[in-house]
Parts: sequence; structure tokens; C-alpha cells
Amino acid sequence: MRKVLLFPLSILFFVLPCSAQTCSVDSAEPNDTFAYMRSEVKSLAVIREAINLSAKMKTVPLPGDPNHQQAMVDYHLSMQSIHEHFACAARLLQPYKASANENVKQSVDNLLTAIQSTEQVDSMLRGMVEQINAPERDQHATDTAEKLAEIKSAQHVIFKMMLGGVKESTFGIVRGNGADEGWKPTAFTITRRQHDALLSDVRVLAEAKTEHANFVDLCAEILLETLTEPLPLTGEVAQKR
Repeated sequence: MRKVLLFPLSILFFVLPCSAQTCSVDSAEPNDTFAYMRSEVKSLAVIREAINLSAKMKTVPLPGDPNHQQAMVDYHLSMQSIHEHFACAARLLQPYKASANENVKQSVDNLLTAIQSTEQVDSMLRGMVEQINAPERDQHATDTAEKLAEIKSAQHVIFKMMLGGVKESTFGIVRGNGADEGWKPTAFTITRRQHDALLSDVRVLAEAKTEHANFVDLCAEILLETLTEPLPLTGEVAQKR
């Protein structure tokens, strides 16, 4: 069994209102690995935009803040954007949940589980802000620092799952020999046209890297490194080249 390499990451908050165009789902067969990976890259691009917008969120509303009411409105709008964003990401991935391809299914399961877990973390954050800003704060409420530690731990696991899902998806387009640490790629299982289209998508994703370092950058590196491997293409493409 192959082992998926995972990477530790810092905490990030995602904020992005997803447009209908961004969330348009491709009508592809669930077993189509190439179509799945393009949808995966589209999801990562949406997440990248979300992270860049979230970098502008420096603080949460506090009772003594000037314009406290407006600050609360802005905060709730931002949190609603988070919800809309992850709903969008889930819609892009959901059609492939029924895939019979083991690599696609494992990747989808990891990513969708991470999205669901992120929604739970966001719910915790909302609850903390509501508690802090309540007219009469609960004297017996759980310490804020303790809750933040729980959130940090949960987010660390979530981001590892997302990276694992991306790593797993690459096995669907690469043929290899061996097992575990001895597994070596030997050829691509997609056509040249598919390879070039996917590589173009991934290059755009990688080139969109901004000053705000995040896990999407690592995902793009994983995909780019895989697609630039000097491997032969199988089937009809190997004969044409």
C-alpha cells in the first residue's frame, strides 16, 4: 500500500463568496480521473482566493470596539462567505464521490471530510465570538485560550487531510511499480492532450502564489512536480510521440 506524504501547516481562515460561475460543476463520469483532477484544481484556485481575502481579517469584534454593531455585521458577513465558499468546494467535488476509481474516491473522501470538519471549526469560532460579545457573559464558559488550542489542533488535522487528498489524486494519473516507500512512477495513464491541459491548469495555480503563504501553494507544488516528471505517456499517446 502506498503511503501519502503529509506536511505540517499554519492556521488559516478562509473567506470567499463563491459565484455561480466558479461553482459550475462539470458533467463528467465519476470514474474520469482527468476530469476529477481538473475539478480539484478548480477547487484549489477558489480556496486560494479565499485565503487571500481572509488575510485581511486581522481581529474579531470585541464589546468595547468603536462601531461595534457594524463590526459584528461585517464579521457575520465574512463568516457567511466562508460557509458559501466551502459549500462551493464541496459541490465541485461531490460528483466524484461515487467513483469506482480507488484513488479518486480516497481523494474525494479526504477533501470532503476536511471541508465538513472546517465547517465545524467555523461553527466553534462563531460561538466564541457570540459568547465574547454577549451582553452578559457566562462566568462558567470554557476558557477562550483552551478553545483556540482545540481549533488549532483541528485545523492542523484538516489541512493534512486536504494535502493527503491532493497527493492521493496524483496516483490516479501515474502508473508505478513497487509498494510503500519503494513505489516508483513509471508512466502517465492519461493522454498527451489531457496531460498538457492539466499541466496548464496547475501552472496557472502555481503562478498565482501570493505573499500570503498557504497550503494551496504546497498542493500546487505536489501537482506540478508530478506532471513535470519525465515519464512516458501510455496507450495511444505513447505511440504518437
